[in-house]
Amino acid sequence: MRIWKAVGAAAVALGALTACGGVQGAGLFVGGERISEDVVDGYVDELATIQTEQGGGDLAGHDYSQERVAVVEFLVMAELGRELELDRPDGAGDDINGLYAEYTSYLGQLSEDAEPRELTDSEFESLFEAVSSDEQVNQRVVSEWIESSGLSDAELQELSAASQTDPTIFEEIVRQWSANQGAALAGLSDDLNEYVEEYDITSSPRYGEAAVTVLPGVWEIAIPQR
Repeated sequence: MRIWKAVGAAAVALGALTACGGVQGAGLFVGGERISEDVVDGYVDELATIQTEQGGGDLAGHDYSQERVAVVEFLVMAELGRELELDRPDGAGDDINGLYAEYTSYLGQLSEDAEPRELTDSEFESLFEAVSSDEQVNQRVVSEWIESSGLSDAELQELSAASQTDPTIFEEIVRQWSANQGAALAGLSDDLNEYVEEYDITSSPRYGEAAVTVLPGVWEIAIPQR
Protein backbone atom coordinates (compact mmCIF):
# COMPACT_ATOMS: atom_id res chain seq x y z
CA MET A 1 0.00 0.00 0.00
CA ARG A 2 1.28 3.47 -0.86
CA ILE A 3 0.27 5.19 2.33
CA TRP A 4 3.37 6.58 3.96
CA LYS A 5 3.26 10.34 3.56
CA ALA A 6 3.32 12.91 6.34
CA VAL A 7 -0.04 13.22 8.09
CA GLY A 8 -1.50 15.74 10.48
CA ALA A 9 -3.43 14.88 13.64
CA ALA A 10 -2.35 11.75 15.47
CA ALA A 11 -4.75 8.92 16.22
CA VAL A 12 -5.50 7.87 19.77
CA ALA A 13 -2.44 6.31 21.45
CA LEU A 14 -2.43 2.55 21.93
CA GLY A 15 -2.10 2.70 25.72
CA ALA A 16 -2.08 -0.26 28.04
CA LEU A 17 -5.76 -1.10 28.36
CA THR A 18 -6.45 -4.18 30.43
CA ALA A 19 -9.58 -6.28 30.42
CA CYS A 20 -10.71 -9.85 29.99
CA GLY A 21 -11.85 -11.44 26.76
CA GLY A 22 -15.36 -10.90 25.46
CA VAL A 23 -15.66 -7.33 26.76
CA GLN A 24 -17.98 -5.14 24.70
CA GLY A 25 -16.06 -2.58 22.68
CA ALA A 26 -12.86 -4.63 22.48
CA GLY A 27 -11.28 -4.64 19.03
CA LEU A 28 -8.13 -6.65 19.59
CA PHE A 29 -6.42 -8.78 22.25
CA VAL A 30 -2.69 -9.52 22.42
CA GLY A 31 -1.54 -11.24 25.60
CA GLY A 32 -2.79 -9.14 28.48
CA GLU A 33 -3.46 -6.10 26.32
CA ARG A 34 -6.94 -5.11 25.21
CA ILE A 35 -7.14 -2.61 22.36
CA SER A 36 -10.51 -0.87 22.19
CA GLU A 37 -12.57 -0.51 19.03
CA ASP A 38 -12.20 3.27 19.36
CA VAL A 39 -8.42 2.97 19.09
CA VAL A 40 -8.57 0.56 16.15
CA ASP A 41 -11.18 2.69 14.37
CA GLY A 42 -9.04 5.80 14.88
CA TYR A 43 -6.20 4.21 12.96
CA VAL A 44 -8.61 2.89 10.32
CA ASP A 45 -10.01 6.38 9.72
CA GLU A 46 -6.52 7.86 9.50
CA LEU A 47 -5.34 5.22 7.04
CA ALA A 48 -8.46 5.62 4.88
CA THR A 49 -7.93 9.39 4.78
CA ILE A 50 -4.34 8.97 3.62
CA GLN A 51 -5.31 6.37 1.02
CA THR A 52 -8.07 8.50 -0.50
CA GLU A 53 -5.93 11.65 -0.49
CA GLN A 54 -3.15 9.84 -2.34
CA GLY A 55 -5.66 8.49 -4.83
CA GLY A 56 -7.26 11.88 -5.38
CA GLY A 57 -10.65 10.72 -4.10
CA ASP A 58 -12.78 11.34 -1.03
CA LEU A 59 -14.31 9.27 1.78
CA ALA A 60 -17.90 9.48 0.53
CA GLY A 61 -19.08 5.88 0.20
CA HIS A 62 -15.59 4.57 0.93
CA ASP A 63 -15.26 0.83 1.68
CA TYR A 64 -13.15 0.58 4.84
CA SER A 65 -12.68 -3.20 4.74
CA GLN A 66 -9.13 -3.10 3.38
CA GLU A 67 -8.02 -0.54 5.95
CA ARG A 68 -9.60 -2.52 8.82
CA VAL A 69 -7.69 -5.66 7.90
CA ALA A 70 -4.43 -3.73 7.47
CA VAL A 71 -4.71 -1.89 10.79
CA VAL A 72 -5.37 -5.12 12.71
CA GLU A 73 -2.21 -6.59 11.17
CA PHE A 74 -0.17 -3.50 12.10
CA LEU A 75 -1.53 -3.46 15.65
CA VAL A 76 -0.93 -7.17 16.20
CA MET A 77 2.73 -6.82 15.29
CA ALA A 78 3.14 -3.59 17.27
CA GLU A 79 1.68 -5.12 20.42
CA LEU A 80 3.51 -8.42 19.93
CA GLY A 81 6.80 -6.58 19.51
CA ARG A 82 6.20 -4.76 22.77
CA GLU A 83 5.24 -7.97 24.55
CA LEU A 84 8.49 -9.54 23.32
CA GLU A 85 10.43 -6.39 24.31
CA LEU A 86 11.94 -5.95 20.86
CA ASP A 87 13.91 -2.82 20.00
CA ARG A 88 11.47 0.03 19.39
CA PRO A 89 12.25 1.82 16.11
CA ASP A 90 13.09 5.52 15.95
CA GLY A 91 10.06 6.23 13.79
CA ALA A 92 7.58 4.79 16.28
CA GLY A 93 4.77 7.14 17.27
CA ASP A 94 1.08 7.49 17.95
CA ASP A 95 -0.12 8.03 14.38
CA ILE A 96 -0.53 5.49 11.59
CA ASN A 97 2.98 6.15 10.28
CA GLY A 98 4.46 5.41 13.70
CA LEU A 99 2.36 2.27 13.97
CA TYR A 100 3.56 1.10 10.55
CA ALA A 101 7.17 1.80 11.58
CA GLU A 102 6.74 -0.54 14.55
CA TYR A 103 5.04 -3.17 12.38
CA THR A 104 7.86 -3.27 9.82
CA SER A 105 10.63 -3.08 12.43
CA TYR A 106 9.28 -5.85 14.65
CA LEU A 107 8.52 -8.09 11.68
CA GLY A 108 12.08 -7.56 10.48
CA GLN A 109 13.55 -8.32 13.90
CA LEU A 110 11.55 -11.52 14.21
CA SER A 111 12.61 -12.50 10.69
CA GLU A 112 16.27 -12.15 11.64
CA ASP A 113 15.78 -14.38 14.68
CA ALA A 114 13.74 -17.06 12.89
CA GLU A 115 15.21 -20.49 12.22
CA PRO A 116 15.14 -21.15 8.44
CA ARG A 117 13.60 -24.40 7.27
CA GLU A 118 12.99 -26.14 3.97
CA LEU A 119 9.67 -25.44 2.31
CA THR A 120 7.16 -28.25 2.09
CA ASP A 121 5.98 -29.37 -1.33
CA SER A 122 2.64 -27.60 -0.84
CA GLU A 123 4.39 -24.39 0.25
CA PHE A 124 6.57 -24.44 -2.85
CA GLU A 125 3.52 -25.02 -5.04
CA SER A 126 1.79 -22.05 -3.39
CA LEU A 127 4.95 -19.98 -3.82
CA PHE A 128 5.27 -20.81 -7.51
CA GLU A 129 1.59 -20.03 -8.07
CA ALA A 130 1.92 -16.70 -6.23
CA VAL A 131 5.03 -15.72 -8.18
CA SER A 132 3.29 -16.62 -11.44
CA SER A 133 0.04 -14.75 -10.71
CA ASP A 134 0.88 -11.86 -8.34
CA GLU A 135 3.05 -9.12 -9.84
CA GLN A 136 4.19 -7.78 -6.47
CA VAL A 137 5.25 -11.24 -5.26
CA ASN A 138 6.98 -11.83 -8.59
CA GLN A 139 8.93 -8.59 -8.34
CA ARG A 140 9.95 -9.30 -4.75
CA VAL A 141 11.17 -12.83 -5.41
CA VAL A 142 12.99 -12.01 -8.64
CA SER A 143 14.62 -8.83 -7.31
CA GLU A 144 15.80 -10.58 -4.14
CA TRP A 145 17.17 -13.46 -6.19
CA ILE A 146 18.98 -11.07 -8.54
CA GLU A 147 20.50 -9.22 -5.58
CA SER A 148 21.84 -12.44 -4.10
CA SER A 149 22.85 -14.11 -7.38
CA GLY A 150 26.11 -12.25 -7.93
CA LEU A 151 25.54 -12.27 -11.69
CA SER A 152 26.72 -9.41 -13.90
CA ASP A 153 24.28 -7.29 -15.90
CA ALA A 154 25.34 -9.10 -19.07
CA GLU A 155 24.77 -12.49 -17.47
CA LEU A 156 21.36 -11.42 -16.19
CA GLN A 157 20.33 -10.20 -19.63
CA GLU A 158 21.45 -13.48 -21.17
CA LEU A 159 19.53 -15.43 -18.54
CA SER A 160 16.42 -13.30 -19.06
CA ALA A 161 16.51 -13.92 -22.81
CA ALA A 162 16.95 -17.67 -22.30
CA SER A 163 14.03 -17.82 -19.87
CA GLN A 164 11.66 -16.64 -22.62
CA THR A 165 11.98 -20.02 -24.31
CA ASP A 166 12.94 -22.21 -21.36
CA PRO A 167 10.38 -22.06 -18.49
CA THR A 168 12.54 -24.31 -16.30
CA ILE A 169 14.93 -21.37 -15.79
CA PHE A 170 12.23 -19.36 -14.04
CA GLU A 171 11.26 -22.34 -11.88
CA GLU A 172 14.90 -22.80 -10.89
CA ILE A 173 15.14 -19.12 -9.87
CA VAL A 174 12.10 -19.55 -7.64
CA ARG A 175 13.55 -22.75 -6.22
CA GLN A 176 16.87 -21.05 -5.41
CA TRP A 177 15.03 -18.17 -3.75
CA SER A 178 12.94 -20.60 -1.72
CA ALA A 179 16.08 -22.33 -0.43
CA ASN A 180 17.43 -19.06 0.97
CA GLN A 181 15.06 -16.11 1.50
CA GLY A 182 12.04 -18.42 1.34
CA ALA A 183 13.44 -20.70 4.02
CA ALA A 184 13.82 -17.72 6.37
CA LEU A 185 10.22 -16.66 5.74
CA ALA A 186 9.01 -20.20 6.36
CA GLY A 187 10.72 -20.14 9.75
CA LEU A 188 9.21 -16.74 10.51
CA SER A 189 5.71 -18.00 9.68
CA ASP A 190 6.21 -20.90 12.09
CA ASP A 191 7.20 -18.50 14.86
CA LEU A 192 4.27 -16.19 14.20
CA ASN A 193 1.80 -19.07 14.30
CA GLU A 194 3.20 -20.03 17.70
CA TYR A 195 2.99 -16.45 18.97
CA VAL A 196 -0.65 -16.14 17.90
CA GLU A 197 -1.46 -19.16 20.05
CA GLU A 198 0.89 -18.32 22.94
CA TYR A 199 -0.35 -14.74 23.31
CA ASP A 200 -3.98 -15.64 22.57
CA ILE A 201 -4.13 -13.05 19.79
CA THR A 202 -7.68 -12.41 18.61
CA SER A 203 -9.64 -9.64 16.94
CA SER A 204 -13.26 -8.56 16.69
CA PRO A 205 -15.23 -9.97 13.73
CA ARG A 206 -16.09 -6.41 12.73
CA TYR A 207 -12.58 -6.04 11.27
CA GLY A 208 -12.85 -8.94 8.85
CA GLU A 209 -10.54 -11.88 8.25
CA ALA A 210 -7.26 -10.27 9.24
CA ALA A 211 -3.86 -11.97 9.03
CA VAL A 212 -0.17 -11.23 9.45
CA THR A 213 1.09 -11.63 5.89
CA VAL A 214 4.65 -12.86 5.52
CA LEU A 215 4.23 -13.45 1.77
CA PRO A 216 0.82 -13.12 0.04
CA GLY A 217 -0.63 -16.41 -1.10
CA VAL A 218 2.01 -18.44 0.72
CA TRP A 219 2.32 -17.51 4.39
CA GLU A 220 -0.63 -15.62 5.85
CA ILE A 221 -1.04 -16.17 9.60
CA ALA A 222 -4.74 -15.81 10.35
CA ILE A 223 -5.85 -13.78 13.37
CA PRO A 224 -8.64 -15.73 15.17
CA GLN A 225 -11.86 -13.84 15.90
CA ARG A 226 -13.89 -13.58 19.09
